[in-house]
Amino acid sequence: MKKILVLISVFILGLVVYGEYVNILDVKFDDLGTKYKIIPYKELMRNNGDNGFDSWISVNGIIYDVTYSKSWKNGEHKKGIVAGKELTYEIIENSPHGLNKLDNIEYIGILGFTLNDLKNSNENKSYIAVNGIVYDVTHSKAWENGEHKKGIVAGKELTYEIIELSPHGLKKLDNVYPVGILIITPKDLKMFNGKDGKKSYVAVNEIVYDMSYSKAWKNGEHKNGIISGKELTYEITELSPHGLGKLSNVYKIGYFAMDEKELSKYNGKNDNKSYVAVNGIIYDVTYSKAWKNGKHKNGIVAGKELTYEITELSPHGLGKLSNVYKIGFLLK
Repeated sequence: MKKILVLISVFILGLVVYGEYVNILDVKFDDLGTKYKIIPYKELMRNNGDNGFDSWISVNGIIYDVTYSKSWKNGEHKKGIVAGKELTYEIIENSPHGLNKLDNIEYIGILGFTLNDLKNSNENKSYIAVNGIVYDVTHSKAWENGEHKKGIVAGKELTYEIIELSPHGLKKLDNVYPVGILIITPKDLKMFNGKDGKKSYVAVNEIVYDMSYSKAWKNGEHKNGIISGKELTYEITELSPHGLGKLSNVYKIGYFAMDEKELSKYNGKNDNKSYVAVNGIIYDVTYSKAWKNGKHKNGIVAGKELTYEITELSPHGLGKLSNVYKIGFLLK
């Protein structure tokens, strides 16, 4: 079965960038951690120009800061368009200038949707996620009222359903707008363990895979006691007999990410793994001799964002990170 996928990833540097308009489908995997940060949908909504917050908008998956734009005073634009929202359709189809004005506005990151955001968007739009990309199908005749053929409905991750069950496969996605990426948090991932009719998801090397239809993952269980619903980079790479080889036969459906509060749980204590975040990337240092029980030199401990500490205080700097696995992204 041929797997067609779009590898779009992003993340953090904290740089503000001006220049040529960017579409999320143009973002390269190699730009991860160097040009972009993932901004959760809830953060976009907060920055609506009210109560002292900045004014942000998202167009084709790119978030722009329009706080100081004369066209967005107090977060309000023409034709009743307001900041703090995903506005791809509105800007392209309804705004008199379309995308032209975005060339002069700073873009600050990529819009990330959680599974809950897909289902409960406050914008009355119909979103679907396919191959890790979120699409707006609100205005598609094939998705009237969020319903597609064969009982497929919007508000969900639908990679398998669109590719295998929809009569047109991926072709029709060329006619709708990409508006963000799908991020899977540890809490969300845990729910997809292959039990009680749920799909089987695993996270490996920053990517979340759907193992539901793999014969090697019956009911969410793999060999050597490995089970789905978890981050399994080490287990798949080091313990699974086929390593990463079999992942080419399953669908990539999203990106593993967490905020600092979730990261704090992975401190090497109480049988938890040891994760650290550096330059927006989360690393698994559990099996590193330099991080016994989540503790490093100079009082540095796991479960934290440690860019400064690793870069400036650790004797080896960033050099030793090449020996541990990248497992996810740190959210703002």
